[in-house]
Amino acid sequence: DHIDGLSDPVQYLSRLQRDIAPEVGEAGGPRRFYIVVEKILSRDEVLPPDWPILGTTGYDFANMLNALFVDGKGTGALDEIYFRFTGSQAAFSDVVYEKKKQVIVELFPGEVRALGRYLAGLAHQENVAVKLSAEELTEALSEVTACLPVYRTYTRTLEVTPRDQGYLKHAVAEARRHREIDTAAIDFLQRILTLDFPHHATAEQKETWLQFVLRWQQLTGAIMAKGFEDTALYGYSRLLSLNEVGGDPGSSGLSASDFHRLNLARLKHWPYTMNATSTHDTKRSQDIRARINVLSEIPEEWEAHLTQWRQWNAPKKTRVNGIPVPEPNIEMLIYQTLIGAWPLDEKEVPGFKERLKAYLVKAVR
Repeated sequence: DHIDGLSDPVQYLSRLQRDIAPEVGEAGGPRRFYIVVEKILSRDEVLPPDWPILGTTGYDFANMLNALFVDGKGTGALDEIYFRFTGSQAAFSDVVYEKKKQVIVELFPGEVRALGRYLAGLAHQENVAVKLSAEELTEALSEVTACLPVYRTYTRTLEVTPRDQGYLKHAVAEARRHREIDTAAIDFLQRILTLDFPHHATAEQKETWLQFVLRWQQLTGAIMAKGFEDTALYGYSRLLSLNEVGGDPGSSGLSASDFHRLNLARLKHWPYTMNATSTHDTKRSQDIRARINVLSEIPEEWEAHLTQWRQWNAPKKTRVNGIPVPEPNIEMLIYQTLIGAWPLDEKEVPGFKERLKAYLVKAVR
């Protein structure tokens, strides 16, 4: 559980396999014992091939399977419906960025400031401290962290894998788009994260750079978990069936041919991985997701009902600081939740209402 919270997942998993080996025998090599991990894979991310495990706990398969039942021909209409109802044209990636920035400020200010001071110390060693303040370096660190498209990278030696180089390059490029950030600070941070050592670097200096990267990697996973799972998934209600851990709420679904291609890749590389349809951390059950998926097949009917429900409920809204609540995004979340979870047995409706109230309090918070 939460493998990304470890400083060095590979080391931990290798020790676990080694310590279990006397109990299970020596056959099977480094993956002799059946271990799967709760690794949240983001979009096209794949498991690092050197991990001594047999796969994941199945979030990735659950999202693949669910996306198969989203009608891609209707998702463009859903984009327009979401814009007309909420007034927001933000892509989900923009929402994730904003929410990660938010949780950095609200939940992780101490950790980020501490890393910023560490980074300033490294800058002083490289004689760039006169040009860059600790505040500028901390802001660059926050920006690159918010732009990282995956939970974390897995550098553990003095070499950064091509896989992680790609994610870091993406994060830095996105961070550069925000002009208020000092580009020199981002340049220096990129050198550190990619371990682009100066030719005169000593072994001790290289180790201090690596220790910074190890600490940063352990933090980025927590920031993604809080920013993506616990915040962004409640701030973008275009089609809630896609709002799952490791999912892509901005997706247009998955074709049958792509589904088969991905399954063949799983068979080739991770034949013993878990194929789950729900996990302990699933936001919505399979049945609820299946109901909500249908909205992608009937976008016109969905919008007609949305419009009618908004008119009916407008007089029932209250105002907080002059603003009607719930705001449009949460209002869409409420309607989709009702569609997905409404009980088939009328006897269950009273209890359902109480559960719904408790859920909505969590969603709004």
